[in-house]
Amino acid sequence: MMKKKLYIFIVIILSFIIFATYKIFVENKTIVEKDTILAMDTQISWVIYEKPSLYPLDLNAKIKTRINELVKLLSVTDENSEIYKVNHHQERDIKLSEDTKNVVLFALQMAEKTNGALEPTIYPVLREWGFTTGKYQIPDETKIRDLLNYVDYRKVSLKENQIYLPQMVCRLI
Repeated sequence: MMKKKLYIFIVIILSFIIFATYKIFVENKTIVEKDTILAMDTQISWVIYEKPSLYPLDLNAKIKTRINELVKLLSVTDENSEIYKVNHHQERDIKLSEDTKNVVLFALQMAEKTNGALEPTIYPVLREWGFTTGKYQIPDETKIRDLLNYVDYRKVSLKENQIYLPQMVCRLI
């Protein structure tokens, strides 16, 4: 009998906690804004949930601005981006911005942790498939094998904000 009362008491307390949590964190918040942007051939969507009084009015604009800043740094097709310059060796020693360095560092760490399953230097193969040019095709096995000779994240050297890719070896995505 005592166990049954304890069980009922716990269920009541848990129900109260769930109800209170819902009231505090869900019911009091409203969808303030939602938006979508196309960046680097990827649709990015977000929803801002917040009490209207706490919502900074320019948050949506800040999100779009930040995405566009990153696109300008990381695009493989924009000739002015840092990644494009790295891939095309437009400068001997390329100093990366903090943002680009952090993205490249994270990609290299993930490549290391996955033994290359995530391969940040696969760009030559992706380009041959037409993913960055829009000229989609299925390359033959010989061409893919040849291009894979240029893919190896271990050949990328990143020291502080300086990056080096061996000439004609690697390209970042």
